Amino acid sequence: MSPLHEFLSNIKLNQIYESDEATLKQTVILRIFSLLGWDIFNSREVSPEYSVGGNNVDYALCLKGNPKIFIEVKRPKEELGDHQEQLLKYAFTSGIELATLTNGVSWWFYLPLQKGSWENRKFDALDLSKDEPSDFSEKITNYLSKSQVSSNKSLEAASIKIKELNETKIISEAFPKAWSIIVNEDNQDFRELLNKKIEEICGYRTSKEKLVEHIRSWKLMSRTHTQQIEGSITQPHAFRTPHRIGSSTSLNYWLIPFFDPGSLIQLVIEEKIWAIGEKTPGRKGLKPGDWACFYLSKKGVVAHAQVASSPTYLKHPKVKNPDKYPWVFQLTDVKVYDKTPVVLDNSLLANLEAFKDRPPDSSWGWFVQSNHRISEKDFKLLTR
Repeated sequence: MSPLHEFLSNIKLNQIYESDEATLKQTVILRIFSLLGWDIFNSREVSPEYSVGGNNVDYALCLKGNPKIFIEVKRPKEELGDHQEQLLKYAFTSGIELATLTNGVSWWFYLPLQKGSWENRKFDALDLSKDEPSDFSEKITNYLSKSQVSSNKSLEAASIKIKELNETKIISEAFPKAWSIIVNEDNQDFRELLNKKIEEICGYRTSKEKLVEHIRSWKLMSRTHTQQIEGSITQPHAFRTPHRIGSSTSLNYWLIPFFDPGSLIQLVIEEKIWAIGEKTPGRKGLKPGDWACFYLSKKGVVAHAQVASSPTYLKHPKVKNPDKYPWVFQLTDVKVYDKTPVVLDNSLLANLEAFKDRPPDSSWGWFVQSNHRISEKDFKLLTR
């Protein structure tokens, strides 16, 4: 185990969350710089409050006094998305090719000189609350270690990563068009392949006319199913019961805890998705029409949404650790109130059905440790 890996393994997240910005810099940020090979006592290598056109960036990592990487540090729990544009403008105007934004737990990495929106210049994101220390250590070493920067390998690694992200995005945008071309009654190859598979399954082939009729009926049924679900979950009433296609199963209500405010912005608000692991409680029980509320550690319930799809095995490019959280489900009717969260204080907990058989002064940490099903009454009390 490397010294950096060991340090990351021993970090106490609660201590980071409770730190102010100055303490975070002294106890975490500079320590990581040092373990990445930078001389934190040499201002020609680690330059604090680096001046940029009358403003300052928290740190510039330099080689022979020349800045190579800008790093901006924000308070723990602070939403990084509010600050990326400012950092990238500083880096862009200074010709800096690599920049990092962090609040100690979340680390976002950018190529400021790339074309496109600020968001499209982000090539990777790490999270101490979710990533394994070994993975975190390996990636941050590739991007920020002195040896990698000196050899330009950090930029090579970043360029490869952003190329992969761009290719994934392009393919995702092209997929529906390709699918509609292939799965089409006018596609002779598709008809023949489908007819052959039908024959393998049941022993009968069908005529072209009947096969086309089946294809059109299937496409119409699928389209109607999607429209009815979407229509049912975009009605104005906050706790309506959506129209369920071919199912009489009642709705479920879920509490989903998370630790990184950036995940709320990037996944819930921007992408309208959430990602869970193979063994995450409730993975097989989540279904379209269910409701989920999101609890941010140390803050409270900050959002709720309706589940628009069952969890699907899909390593989404915006998920920070897709290998660990490969099951993605879509959300709709997202409501966010992170500025005025629903705090889980004693008076609220006393009214929750989940606590009706527990002593009033018992610990409630179990309630926000993992995904679990809650009652409709508790869901309404926990959400705005």
